[in-house]
Amino acid sequence: MYLDGSLPDSQIYYLVDASYQQAVNLLPEEKRKLLVQL
Repeated sequence: MYLDGSLPDSQIYYLVDASYQQAVNLLPEEKRKLLVQL
């Protein structure tokens, strides 16, 4: 992805959030619980 202004900020935030959620869902449950505590 190139940040050349062709995507609105809201779309970038959505993509980052979706990527983060996908990564968190792949973590073992113990690690996910640690993230909630942060």
